Amino acid sequence: MGRRGKRSRSDEIQKENEKVLLVGGNEEEDINEEEDILPKIEMYANAGYCITNTTTTDTSNDIFIAIPSYKRQSTISQKTLKYLYNAGFPMERVTIFVANEEERFIYYLSISTHLYGRILIGGQNITQQRNLIAIAYPPGTKLVVIDDDIDSVSIMINSRSLYRLQENLERLFVTLFKIAYNYYGSYIWGVYPVANAYFMNKSVSTTLKFLTGRMYGIVCRGFDPDLVLSEKYISCKEDFEQSLLYFIKDKKICRFNYLCCNTLPVGERSFGGLGDIATRARLHKQASDFLLAKYPQFFKINPSKRGRPGEVEVKLDENAEPCAKTGSSVEPCVKAGSAAEPCVKAGSATEPCAKAVVC
Repeated sequence: MGRRGKRSRSDEIQKENEKVLLVGGNEEEDINEEEDILPKIEMYANAGYCITNTTTTDTSNDIFIAIPSYKRQSTISQKTLKYLYNAGFPMERVTIFVANEEERFIYYLSISTHLYGRILIGGQNITQQRNLIAIAYPPGTKLVVIDDDIDSVSIMINSRSLYRLQENLERLFVTLFKIAYNYYGSYIWGVYPVANAYFMNKSVSTTLKFLTGRMYGIVCRGFDPDLVLSEKYISCKEDFEQSLLYFIKDKKICRFNYLCCNTLPVGERSFGGLGDIATRARLHKQASDFLLAKYPQFFKINPSKRGRPGEVEVKLDENAEPCAKTGSSVEPCVKAGSAAEPCVKAGSATEPCAKAVVC
């Protein structure tokens, strides 16, 4: 069957229900770039049923931003911080997380103080940074984590073009949290992983999808062992593991498939981050091997994506369903139709699953 093969009525209804209420209209409807885009996005979030039938009681609209960065004091000034400032975000709520005291001093000397609120010492690699950032704010804080080399946030206009949002960025973030957290009950939201309108669509996903680390929002929960990333084993592709851990815990994650970030191509990025191309390839392979071994039911090799020489690319199996955990996200339950089905656990073939649910 071709790409546009016959769909059932239920599939059509589902597609209509998921269609972006943010941008409105049918999937190929154009948006006039001269008009104000945000009211279209807010139309869904501010709908009566969304306000009165929320799954949470949170009413705070204050948004905070965390930016993990390493040896990119010039890049972060010229890209992410400049964009946030020009887009009207309150910069006193922006915190830069660096690797050590030396980096903190360099960033302090290099970046104008009107472009940030604080510079804090986080972890030694991006996985440690994400773990520390998640617990650095009080529970309930609405936090956007964004890379240090972002040019802009873009909204899909149609399958041929994107609209770069140049103002009212905080207003956009408030709306995204309303949709993801207040309506869907998801503690994390993300955007489409590539800035290519052809592959994007006007929908909001709540199933298992990859949430890129380039930009995502979380409602902080304090320390949660279920959401701790494997910092001892991976120093990249941590956003794959993060997407999965949130999905396993909450049975939903939210991705806005009509939003994306514009960032520098790998070949144009300054050193820092993961380092040079060879180092990146080695770390990516190491992380891919780890994810395939630890979560074989959720990850598989991605044959369609060409990585660097020696690199192994993985992707999430979007059809996989989380089983009840045994207290560790490593040990899934055997899929069956029964909540009493035993866990896959060494030394015990009969131990019941903790918090058992039907797979």
